[in-house]
Amino acid sequence: MEYISSFMYCTIDAQGDREILSSITPDYIPGNYSFNAHFSVVGFEVGKDYLLKLDFKGPTGNQIFSTEEQRLDNPNREEGENPMDRQWGIKINFEYKNVPLEKEGLYITTVYSNNESLGSFAIPVFKGGDKNE
Repeated sequence: MEYISSFMYCTIDAQGDREILSSITPDYIPGNYSFNAHFSVVGFEVGKDYLLKLDFKGPTGNQIFSTEEQRLDNPNREEGENPMDRQWGIKINFEYKNVPLEKEGLYITTVYSNNESLGSFAIPVFKGGDKNE
């Protein structure tokens, strides 16, 4: 059975350095904001096909976006002698580009595999300081 072994929200600067986010603090709300999520999914069975999808919802449960289902290429089609050959996993870097943040509150990403939720991951959004006003 597949499951998410790690998930984090982060930003990536021009040099490629990552900063883990515990909250998002844009200068303007409402406004658009870009950030990333890095996560790993493990426990995929060899020989089985999978479709992965992400939903992102706002504080009132409104759907901000939903990705198309993405087919995952299974690297192995046959189980080997080693127990490690019976499962496989993936690492994903997902870029949230210019996401509309309408209000402060808790925003939630849900990851689905074959239309079953693997988990939901929340991040609070607060208006940043008045440093640019």
